[in-house]
Amino acid sequence: MLHQRIGEIFLGNDAEERTAFSNSLERFLVPDRGTDRNGMRVVLLVESPHVEEVCPPEIDDRYPLAGSAGLQVRNKLMELKSELDLPEQPIGQLVHEKHDAVLMLGIMNVSQLPLQKKPYKKQNNGVCQNQCWEGYMKCMKRIRKDPYVHNYQGGNGARNLREEINQVQCAIVEDLGRRLRCLYRKNPDVCLVRCGDVALAFHTKAWEQYLPHPSRNRWRNLDCRQGKYLRNIIECIRPP
Repeated sequence: MLHQRIGEIFLGNDAEERTAFSNSLERFLVPDRGTDRNGMRVVLLVESPHVEEVCPPEIDDRYPLAGSAGLQVRNKLMELKSELDLPEQPIGQLVHEKHDAVLMLGIMNVSQLPLQKKPYKKQNNGVCQNQCWEGYMKCMKRIRKDPYVHNYQGGNGARNLREEINQVQCAIVEDLGRRLRCLYRKNPDVCLVRCGDVALAFHTKAWEQYLPHPSRNRWRNLDCRQGKYLRNIIECIRPP
């Protein structure tokens, strides 16, 4: 899972420290909701967990689009179609509790771990005291600030973290791609609505076959994700 991959990136050679860091991150994982059901018609893809989403201590009680953002979605749906008769609760809670009116709606976060610092700070479980904390948050901040970048060069408060930033990006992309494959396998005709720049950018990275134009040596140092796309091209054109 994503939290384990993050531990490997920052503490690859220290099994004990890696496990401790991964376990502290697991406290902030927020699962997708509704996407495991057959007959899904619409899925909202949003950014990452916020404070309200990580509050419940048990992972089974957490869900995306909790709090004010989820309430705004619920209110807009009611404004457009009042006969939905939705309780005045965040849309994430209604999906999580399988309300009759939203059984064909699912919600996913691009990253099941928060990209912002505030959700971590609100829960005192020791993650902020880990030696990797500052580097980890600089990577997440950089990715959130510039979601359309495919090969990060550091900078913006993340100097000397170029390799880690790109590895964290790959971990998020691969985790999202795995979840999207599961979604589309169950519901090939589902309408996936990308909400915001992070959702739009990372859906492109995880699902659409993006490569830069091959001028100016842009193909010379393709990252691990783009290398996979090249292998897909080879497999498609290779004679049977």
